[in-house]
Amino acid sequence: MTEEKKKAFEELLEEFLPSEKELSSEEVCKGEIRVVRKDFILVDVGLKSDGIISTSEFTAEEQEKLKVGDIVDVVVDKWADEKGNIVLSKEKAEKLKVWEDVESAYDNGTLVNGTIIARVNGGLAVDIGVKAFLPNSQVALRPIKNVDELIGKNFDFKVIKFDKKKGNIVISRRDLLEKEREALKTATLEKLHEDAIIKGLVKNITYYGVFVDLGGIDGLLHITDMSWGRVNHPSEMFKIGDEVDVKVLGKKEIQELKMEAFLSVARGSSKEPKFIVMTYKGNPDSQEKLALVGKGLTYDSGGYSLKSAAGMATMHSDMAGSASVIGAMYSIAANRLKKNVVAIVAACENMVSGDAYKTGDIIGSMSGKTIEVENTDAEGRLTLADALWYAATVEKADKIVDLATLTGACVVALGNINTGAIANNEELMSAVNTAAKLAGEPVWQLPNNEEYKELFKSHFADLKNTGGRGAGAITAGMFLQEFVNDTPWVHLDIAGTAFLDKAAGYLPKGASGVPVKTLFYLVKDLEQ
Repeated sequence: MTEEKKKAFEELLEEFLPSEKELSSEEVCKGEIRVVRKDFILVDVGLKSDGIISTSEFTAEEQEKLKVGDIVDVVVDKWADEKGNIVLSKEKAEKLKVWEDVESAYDNGTLVNGTIIARVNGGLAVDIGVKAFLPNSQVALRPIKNVDELIGKNFDFKVIKFDKKKGNIVISRRDLLEKEREALKTATLEKLHEDAIIKGLVKNITYYGVFVDLGGIDGLLHITDMSWGRVNHPSEMFKIGDEVDVKVLGKKEIQELKMEAFLSVARGSSKEPKFIVMTYKGNPDSQEKLALVGKGLTYDSGGYSLKSAAGMATMHSDMAGSASVIGAMYSIAANRLKKNVVAIVAACENMVSGDAYKTGDIIGSMSGKTIEVENTDAEGRLTLADALWYAATVEKADKIVDLATLTGACVVALGNINTGAIANNEELMSAVNTAAKLAGEPVWQLPNNEEYKELFKSHFADLKNTGGRGAGAITAGMFLQEFVNDTPWVHLDIAGTAFLDKAAGYLPKGASGVPVKTLFYLVKDLEQ
């Protein structure tokens, strides 16, 4: 079609077709049938031209009774199809009429009572008299041991949104939870008195004591009030959920394991590195084991490849990978999932000093592979190299998932919406994707063509710790693959999703907790 003909056609449409001001696409109107054909009918709705409806929107019985002059309820579906027709819809009109009844019964903010009836994609289905949708972000049911156990339970909810496009009444529990917590606190306080004997759940362990949930109120059991005997630290006596065995190795033990890559990064700091192994045996009858490995840089200055002041501002969050695996272990143990899981953290700082490692250094690793240091700010992959090798060869894990705030390149590629992923096993990657969708924590798998390995080959060592500016998130992930000993493995780069510049939905500014929920649902799925 020439430009002149196209312009003439558009002018013709403008003359004969109505504008949205004449009739809203969400306004149900009555139309008179003008023409009945086998595949379509023409309906006069008071516009400059008749609208068209497909007869497929009518049942066979309704089609037999259709005749000129009948009145039907319709709504505009399209203002112009490829032939320039106004397309009407009877089905959408019927749905909108239902919504008119729903909206007259429920306003935003209406308090309702309902029963959870099923788990659905992204949340829960709830019967409040009509079917409603409770998103994962609005569940806020406390305490939760197992979401499946909520099915059949009755709760109060608040209507927060009408999603006509998906046909959902969206409800929430978040605002109501605060009122329930206050009521719980009040009831708990009434029971408390001096010398009262009460039971509580251990929530957090510190060097000065243990925080205990007494029922809406946290109490502090001070270390001086405990009979520790020979115990040097509360964690040796108290395990969160009493299910997780925690082992912390110091510098001497790390040296005995020959973790040279990890120790090279730690050299610049005056603080001793720690290698932490948390073991949960949810299924003692099984030999299968999943390893969760988290990057644990408690502060990253960049080393001699020094970051800018702005770049260092949030580097206390460079341990988000380790925080995620610890949080996941807490939830896995608290819910007593029947799966064996080991969580591994190589914790240290990356600092500048006279003994810090430098660019140009050739360093070893627990695997025996040598690494040329091109950039001291590419340190996370060095600590993970030894942690992953430990998971694969010492713990002999059957599957490994590592998490790391690894690359700025991943932030550039995916922002703070998707977590980047590299995998050597599609079955495990598929399981991670399924868990991520259920958690509402989207993951995007990056390519891992063999050609990318050429980018981090070294002339002087087996590998170098950067692959250049191009494909930075991919080469960093594939560098880690060199240390998993062919174990099924998925790497999650959470550099963009673990720490947010501003609040997004239910996620706060700062540490987001992504992807703790994904790891929980992954283990729950593997359990089955």
